[in-house]
Amino acid sequence: MPTEYAEEITVIAVTDYGCVGESQVGNSVVVSDCSASVGDVISAQFYAPASDKNGYYDRIYEKLAVVEP
Repeated sequence: MPTEYAEEITVIAVTDYGCVGESQVGNSVVVSDCSASVGDVISAQFYAPASDKNGYYDRIYEKLAVVEP
């Protein structure tokens, strides 16, 4: 289920559509109406799967490692 996040992102590109940045969990985020430059850190809001932040899949893989022979 998508969840809204607000994070500081690092701008990695500036396009005609706005700034492209990378979130702390590695998601690409586009911020429209952005006047930042490459390398700047800006605030952004975006949607991403809740499992990206809460570690759900990490816990599943840890349990599977115990079960596998």
